[in-house]
Amino acid sequence: MRKILFVSPTAKLGGAERVMQTIAHYLLQQGWEVTFYIMSRGSQSGWEELQKFDNFNFIVKEYKSEKTSLLSFLYNIISLNRKSKFHYIFSSHSHTNAALSFLKKIDILPDAKLVGRESTIVFERFYGAKRRIFKILYNYFYGSHDLLICQTELMKKSLICSLEKLPAKNIQVIPNPLSIDRIDSGLKESVVKLRDLTVKNIVACGRLVPVKNFSLLINVLSRLILEGYLTHLYIVGDGVDRKLLCDLSTSLKLDNYITFVGHQENTAQWYKIADVGVISSIKEGFPNVILEMMASGTKNIVTTPCTGDLDTLPEVIISEDHSEEALYLAVKSVLRKSNDHGEIYRKYIETHRTVEMFWKTLETKIKNKVTD
Repeated sequence: MRKILFVSPTAKLGGAERVMQTIAHYLLQQGWEVTFYIMSRGSQSGWEELQKFDNFNFIVKEYKSEKTSLLSFLYNIISLNRKSKFHYIFSSHSHTNAALSFLKKIDILPDAKLVGRESTIVFERFYGAKRRIFKILYNYFYGSHDLLICQTELMKKSLICSLEKLPAKNIQVIPNPLSIDRIDSGLKESVVKLRDLTVKNIVACGRLVPVKNFSLLINVLSRLILEGYLTHLYIVGDGVDRKLLCDLSTSLKLDNYITFVGHQENTAQWYKIADVGVISSIKEGFPNVILEMMASGTKNIVTTPCTGDLDTLPEVIISEDHSEEALYLAVKSVLRKSNDHGEIYRKYIETHRTVEMFWKTLETKIKNKVTD
């Protein structure tokens, strides 16, 4: 039985964790023994499907943060690898990537194929002290991965230009995968009831944090309502900005036009009802929400230019820039046309973004060991 270890700072399901979870589910179905090591903050919801498998091992630590868990983490990873002899070790956060690379560099993980995945465009998102810390991690701890994955060409170029060197001997672009089975399961369990079938539904999803820039979308909605467009905005997700965004909605007299749905395990049911799915982020590694919308039946998708390779997605509208005016014009143009690109989106996912394709590409890139 082939064995793989996934490492994550927490069990909270953000974009990076969902990608690892998606890969883990596929490998479990293929008969692999999968171990997921969670460094800190205890259990979270959303792991029930993986826990149904007999070949899944879930190790969850209760430390308050990954920093306080570091010594325990290093000891446990060494012990786990000695016991299980993993064929692959996979992580998707810069600090866990760095720690694992360091262990391989000092010959603690000599046999396992070490795969790191970059979760964001680090040097375009962080500045000051955080940026300096990341430079140290990349310059002195990275370098031992058998494969370092970037989600887009932009991410790869940014990393190499910022460091002025290759952070790994084998750095490759492999687009994010999507679990179509998980999406279809969510669609079957849909319980969303629409209030008014004559209203165009706009759906956005993500953590309510500054980088997602939901305030921009709320301001765009205000302009659309003032122009007479019959629209309703559903914001799926929760976070520290919730009160700020609710207050903004109230100040713009939009309480009857916006529903803050909160955190949802089944997001596909909300994407299904969307006439327009909108991503308003300032910066992303790659917004997997777009892929989930494409697979779930969203009719049209509009996004800010928050990352690279967005222009490779069929019929996805990219606003001219991150301004309110640009996003307003992009959403308005879609509402006026009333197109339905659902079938085109779904076909793209089925032919370009499956987990099977992702994993086969990963193994091929490790075998070839040549950076493009």
